[in-house]
Amino acid sequence: MANETKFAWAREPKTTALAVVPTASGNGHIVFSQLDLKGRLDRSRPNCDPVAERVLLSLLGRGHF
Repeated sequence: MANETKFAWAREPKTTALAVVPTASGNGHIVFSQLDLKGRLDRSRPNCDPVAERVLLSLLGRGHF
């Protein structure tokens, strides 16, 4: 992905976990995500992460990056 805007990476900057890539037509963008959010959303579990909920809502278009 040559034109991506990286938002998150894991282990090292070459390993992209979340990026936005412009479409070929230039009229939009594609969000590329390898984030493991599902297992971190249940508030009754000790591994719950409130940031995971905010990231998911942003990915669904209800928030802003």
